[in-house]
Amino acid sequence: MSDSPTISLCMIAKDEESFIGDCISSVLPIINQVVLVDTGSTDKTIEIAKNLGAEVYYQDWQNDFSVARNVSLQYATSDWILVLDSDEVIYSEDLPEIKRMCSESGVVWELTQRHYTNDVRLSDFMPCSGQFPKLEKSFKGYFESGLVRLFPNWEGLHYRAPIHELVEFCLAERPEFKIKKAKPRIHHYGHTKKDDSKKKKGNLYTSLGQSKTTIQPHDWKNFFELAVEHNNNLRYSESAEAFRKAIELNPTYLSSFVNLGYVYCELGQYDEAAQILESALLLDPRAEEAYCNLGVVYLRQDKLDLAEVNLRKAVTLKPFYVNALYNLSIVFIKKNRLTSGYLCLSKILEFIPEDIRSLRSIASLHLESKNYSQALFYITKAFFISPEDEELRVDLMRTVKMQPKTTDTLFAFQSIKNSLNVNQNAETSSAKLSRQLELEIDNITVFLFNS
Repeated sequence: MSDSPTISLCMIAKDEESFIGDCISSVLPIINQVVLVDTGSTDKTIEIAKNLGAEVYYQDWQNDFSVARNVSLQYATSDWILVLDSDEVIYSEDLPEIKRMCSESGVVWELTQRHYTNDVRLSDFMPCSGQFPKLEKSFKGYFESGLVRLFPNWEGLHYRAPIHELVEFCLAERPEFKIKKAKPRIHHYGHTKKDDSKKKKGNLYTSLGQSKTTIQPHDWKNFFELAVEHNNNLRYSESAEAFRKAIELNPTYLSSFVNLGYVYCELGQYDEAAQILESALLLDPRAEEAYCNLGVVYLRQDKLDLAEVNLRKAVTLKPFYVNALYNLSIVFIKKNRLTSGYLCLSKILEFIPEDIRSLRSIASLHLESKNYSQALFYITKAFFISPEDEELRVDLMRTVKMQPKTTDTLFAFQSIKNSLNVNQNAETSSAKLSRQLELEIDNITVFLFNS
């Protein structure tokens, strides 16, 4: 191998014009070759990739992601292969380390994927903390997972499995390679409702997942992955069935129990949910997600004392557990312990200042206490964060009508607008939003003086 190893970026894509330019550009400084295998794009994916120097090859879709992956590997001509999806990027300051990693022999590199999301209910959700300001964008948080994405070329390493395809399956038969965990992260943006193709992908993934369980009916991971896909698509009965099969094949995997408990709760099968979550806690008495889910089960049944006990345990084990804190706030409010509920919501806003659920709940608490100016502050901030939300608009107008002084209301609007302009990230501080805020203030001002 040469003193300065070369790297080929290998990708597969279909209709990824929104992402692919940022993906390729993020690693171009260290890449010697870009290989893109397109499986049927009808948008500008290919044009964008070619403009960035990519070699584009075509492969008919064969209901198997590993087929397309392996075609991309066949065209790689560099010493090392870096695999990225179109909706992923690598931080520019991590590129020198990736280049250095390619100087080691006998190893393959596991990179951590940081999946950005606004769904605080997801397993292992962590609030964004400003570690990567430009990459975190407007996302509330993330969760992480690891997989091999950087490995030497010409060694016969390849992908297997039609869905959730990995080179790890091949590496299990190649003990001469050591898997090492890398410091650089892959920043992934596919876990968002803004991904227009998500529903289509969800149906595709479910179909491929079902095929895997037929081909390998004794592999618990196949049933677990299928259960997750059913759950993501709100098919809770099918999800529960697949989770039960995964547990039957592997009764020691904690996440199967925790997720099945959640699914039972969504189905309204509270006794079954509580039983399976207690089983999870026998496997791991410090499983904070099991405590949270169990707390929600009891909350749904108005067993508030039991809900509080379990949600408190979840927060004790994981102080920044946003979903547990939010559900605990509901318990406290139901028990008329409003100050405790307020403190839980305030804690969430320390982690996620633009969490609309918490802003809205705090506004309601202030209204109940007839603290109208503070209610106006929080509901207006929530509305300016999500001005397309009609329910927030109704809440805002209702709160405005309760204000004793028009001048105080206008002052509050201007203060919140100024605060948002100072604190918002690059995406939400655009000129378009700024104009929208000005328009909303003008509209509400007219409303106040005409009412």
